[in-house]
Amino acid sequence: MDELRNSIYKFYTWLSISENNVKAADLNAPRVRRAPDDQAPVIDDLQIENSKFKNNKILNLPYQELNHEFQVTSFHNILQQCADPNSSNLNTMHLQGNQLSDLSRFTFSKLEICYLQHNLFESFSNLPKMGQDSLQFLDLSDNSIKSFKNITTLPRSLKHLDLRRNPIAFTENYRRRVFSALPNLETLDNMPRGAIRGDEPDNENGFD
Repeated sequence: MDELRNSIYKFYTWLSISENNVKAADLNAPRVRRAPDDQAPVIDDLQIENSKFKNNKILNLPYQELNHEFQVTSFHNILQQCADPNSSNLNTMHLQGNQLSDLSRFTFSKLEICYLQHNLFESFSNLPKMGQDSLQFLDLSDNSIKSFKNITTLPRSLKHLDLRRNPIAFTENYRRRVFSALPNLETLDNMPRGAIRGDEPDNENGFD
């Protein structure tokens, strides 16, 4: 069956429209739409600067349907731009629902709010490195984290953490152990410290 006439536009983005001045930082919910090299539309040289995400304060890339390697590569390239310590001002990141399992090679030093729910992370060591003095909120609900190992590597500034529906949330003394590892944490799974009897940490946390 012949392709539809408008199929030539399937890999077009806002950058394919010449003489527009929309920058990546202006997009509320961009989509990763990189094409295979042999099908990529030509982009005007003037649009190259508009395609960069390095100036974003908010990165909103949830549920991107990263089914092909060339899309994953494009996705990682965007993350690397936002991780640049010399230029990035990223403070809020939405990456939920992308089947991510390892972002440990990325560092977001100024991040304050991070949504990583509905992914495939199995360990705290697989998470990106986030601002030790800036991160306030981290949503890791609906992942596959099984162990407390490396939980103490989470930023000391963290105040709100969500681990609901991870295997770790069903372990004995779960809340007590998390609060023991993260002394500045104020809420866990949307419930404040002390809301449940036994929340207060003791001296036996058992972390590696």
